[in-house]
Amino acid sequence: MLDTLVKNGFRVTLYTIDKTDWEMIQRIHNLSIKARREVYLQSNPLEPDGIISWIRTAIAYTWLLIRASEETEICINNYGEIMPFFAQVSIVHSVPMSSITENNYAIPSWGLLRRVYLRIFRYLDEKHGSNIIITNSRYNAEKIKDRAVEIIHPPVQLPQITQVEKNGEVLTVSRLKLSKNLRKIAEIASTSPRNRLNLAGKTERGSERLINELRRFKNIEVYTNPRRDNILKLMNECSIYLSTQTNEAFGMAIVEALSLGCIPLIYRDGGPWLDIFEEQEDIGLAYTNTDEAINKIKQILEDEELRSRLRMNGIKRAKAFTTEIFRARFIEFVDTLEPQGKQDNQVFRSYRWLINLQRKLRNPLKRFRATRVPLLRR
Repeated sequence: MLDTLVKNGFRVTLYTIDKTDWEMIQRIHNLSIKARREVYLQSNPLEPDGIISWIRTAIAYTWLLIRASEETEICINNYGEIMPFFAQVSIVHSVPMSSITENNYAIPSWGLLRRVYLRIFRYLDEKHGSNIIITNSRYNAEKIKDRAVEIIHPPVQLPQITQVEKNGEVLTVSRLKLSKNLRKIAEIASTSPRNRLNLAGKTERGSERLINELRRFKNIEVYTNPRRDNILKLMNECSIYLSTQTNEAFGMAIVEALSLGCIPLIYRDGGPWLDIFEEQEDIGLAYTNTDEAINKIKQILEDEELRSRLRMNGIKRAKAFTTEIFRARFIEFVDTLEPQGKQDNQVFRSYRWLINLQRKLRNPLKRFRATRVPLLRR
């Protein structure tokens, strides 16, 4: 998104809690574009740990949202799934936190905090909710109420590698956490021991227990924190891409798998089913329970004509989600936005009062430091 805005002549200021590692972005995403200016609160990477740190993070991000809305003509909030407030536009990437009951974000004491969060959310959404929401799927759009919603599918960098002969194995790519429903892989492995299943993904706190559970099965291979080129190699070699999550917002890895001829087997709901498959089994198959998933795996592996048709359709479908298509769609949307004026409500009046107070307190100190005291000579 930043790359698209800068390349189209927009002057972009990035507001973020922790300083951006531009070298890492260049290395991983091959992007050399930077924001004209970056405003950040701390140099060290943000790693929320415990209730207090999550609350501090929420307060810090709220402050940045208010500041960005005050200082810019068009403010786009990139964490709309959690805090779709204050900014003119909020982007919802994953399933909105206000609509879920599971602890998808691994927040401590989620049951209690969720009740508090919903109270705060309803108040701020009514008083200061963004006028426009951008989201990445029809599935998410259906969960957003009382707001103008634009659906813009995310850009997928399609791999440019030569396809190889498939090995008949199954692959899942996911963050290694329980909320991704990864125990379904164990259910399939125990019922269908002849199938080889591979799981590749980034670890986080609590991953070790899940990894140990899965590694008890001889027909499951777990790859922890693999490099992107290794993930693409697995997609290129495996015959089936198994998506286990039941409420996935979109599923960029599914599109990558499609482009490499790795046939997706997805849950019959969520963004993958509505937006990528378009509620049809022309590019892959869908399931609603473990038994059906096992049968669909068998169906794909045993029917060469079906595999060929799904692969051909899938490779074609993947081209609908390229970076070029995203850029054109996103810029078309941004060009419709009008600069927002100063917001006149208690929140922003309080913000301006605090900023003015801060300036007044700084100025006397500056004058004091700049004052020259003459030396007295005898």
